[in-house]
Amino acid sequence: MEEFSGYGLDLVSAPGVNVYGVLPEGENTFSNGTSFATTYVTGIAALAKSAYPSIQSNELAKVLKESKSTFNKKAAQ
Repeated sequence: MEEFSGYGLDLVSAPGVNVYGVLPEGENTFSNGTSFATTYVTGIAALAKSAYPSIQSNELAKVLKESKSTFNKKAAQ
């Protein structure tokens, strides 16, 4: 996790550094920040909601928290 990331004991994380994206003008870019990671987590939630339309938000949050995997930043370097 990057120093600028906000997190608690339970988390779903996504990349927040060197995230590839497209600017509104159509230019491709790499950017940093938690707002870029948010789209990944939101996408996971949207896919889960489309597969299980009757799932409640508290149940979805529980599934996201319980299905997280551990990422060791040092091992990835």
